[in-house]
Amino acid sequence: TLPFTQDFSSGALPSCWAIIDNEGGGQAWTFSSTRTFNSTTSGNGFAIVDSDAYGSGNNQDADLVTPEFDFSGYVSVNMYFEHYFKEYQIESGTFSYSTNGGSTWTQVQQWTAETANAETFDQDMTSEVAGQSSVKFKWNYTGTWGYYWMIDDVSITGVEGGSTVLQDINLTSGWNIFSFNNVPPNPNMLTIVQPLIDGSTLVKVTSQSGGFIQYIVSSWMNTIGDMSNSQGYYINVSGTTILNTSGSGVTFPFDIPLTTGWNIMGYPCEVSQTAITVLQPLIDAGYLVKVINESGGFIQYINGIGWINSINTFEPGEGYYINVNSNCTLTLSDPGKGTDPFIAPEAPQTEYFTSLTSNPFSPMNVLISAIYSDDFTMETGDEIAVYDGLIEVGSMVVQQTDNDFQMLTLRADDPTTEVQDGFIAGGELSFRYWDKSNNILYTDIEVTQLFGDKEFTRLGTFGAELKIGSLGLNENGLPNNNYLSQNYPNPYTEHTYIEYGIAEDAQVLLSIYDVYGRKVKEVEDMKREAGNYKLTLNRSSLESGIYYYRLDVIGQNAKFSETRKMILY
Repeated sequence: TLPFTQDFSSGALPSCWAIIDNEGGGQAWTFSSTRTFNSTTSGNGFAIVDSDAYGSGNNQDADLVTPEFDFSGYVSVNMYFEHYFKEYQIESGTFSYSTNGGSTWTQVQQWTAETANAETFDQDMTSEVAGQSSVKFKWNYTGTWGYYWMIDDVSITGVEGGSTVLQDINLTSGWNIFSFNNVPPNPNMLTIVQPLIDGSTLVKVTSQSGGFIQYIVSSWMNTIGDMSNSQGYYINVSGTTILNTSGSGVTFPFDIPLTTGWNIMGYPCEVSQTAITVLQPLIDAGYLVKVINESGGFIQYINGIGWINSINTFEPGEGYYINVNSNCTLTLSDPGKGTDPFIAPEAPQTEYFTSLTSNPFSPMNVLISAIYSDDFTMETGDEIAVYDGLIEVGSMVVQQTDNDFQMLTLRADDPTTEVQDGFIAGGELSFRYWDKSNNILYTDIEVTQLFGDKEFTRLGTFGAELKIGSLGLNENGLPNNNYLSQNYPNPYTEHTYIEYGIAEDAQVLLSIYDVYGRKVKEVEDMKREAGNYKLTLNRSSLESGIYYYRLDVIGQNAKFSETRKMILY
């Protein structure tokens, strides 16, 4: 039990301690010496390996090992000792700990340069040993006719926790953000998620610093190390499952350190809380930029609108992306009874476009403040989608509500899948609109940026107004009018795509011109049936620069001509 102290006053090896002479020459730790040591209780004895006293040509490699401690009921542990490391040539003093009774050791600190006489070691070791049931500490001196290392006044203190806290973390197929509201006896992340590995559902776990757990070549690799209650973790599972954990509870108030930019914060509380209440200190200090949850709900201040909050409550077991503009600390107080969890109303499923069926990877939020059209009136039930080239990356059913804006959640491309299933950062957003009443799809949409990231940005926000053109597709999938779309990608290096549509059978001429108006390439010159067409334009003999492509359509009822600019790198 703690507190535990040892001042080596007996002049001999204390009970339950151990000395291990790795060299086997009998040159190890002793407990009486005439050396001067300015520790607090040096007058009644201390531990020492005196390499100098053993003389020239002798080697020392000796461990001094504590008894085994059971810290499974402790939520915090602190180690203190006083020491004096005197250096002569190549020698070292190393302090380590073990959580498996001494089978393996983890180095905490090593000394190779002379310290003060005496120097104190005072370190919080909660994350290393709290909750563990088989803990030992050791001091190792290694040298060849060096000087010496002296240890005294060892003190281990801690705080006991309450009853064991059980946690069931619900995970849905795909990506989730989760966190812990307990401290498992073994905090190693690989050990914690082992049940998911055994159940063949774990795909990958990542931390905010880029650490990961993933099956590589022939074994599971863990570069995250131990869990932390202050962090959230991004986890991908192949099916809906539950991760069960148990351990001691978290002590409040609890500090979550945040660095400038994006973090993944944990929520180590056992009850729900209103998110804005938790975040209010960051808001008052002007630090908070944005918060996003695993489904794409977010909290952000938008000029002219105010704080938008589609998360509402922080939930036990969940983690959250959080962006701050300065290094700061979010302190969580004891939530008491908490508040009722927010249950988001189920979004209506799209009919024309594809609805999300799982949490989006690294979501982006899009806010549409207004939609204009000369051809139709926007109605509840219409649908909006965002595309990255030909890939739909998010869609929604239009709802006419009092807040006067539509919100879409976009998904980034998932790196764990073999095909592109989301946006690629840096690309241009393109919109499509389906008029449900008349069953017409509109692709000629003018986008006016109001705020945020105009290009696809992971965890970004984009606000815009949409002006729907008259170039819709009728119920047979044919365009109501002729059109020429902007090429994509643009700019491009090797190839780009050009889409156009014609409302009737017509002669089509598609040409490319340089900045001087000279025709440099004829892409198409043929008769086409009414419909939509997509062409691949390769770099071919074109030099890098600015070009214009022009579509001329001559039909029985109308003529059409349009020109657009493209850039070749």
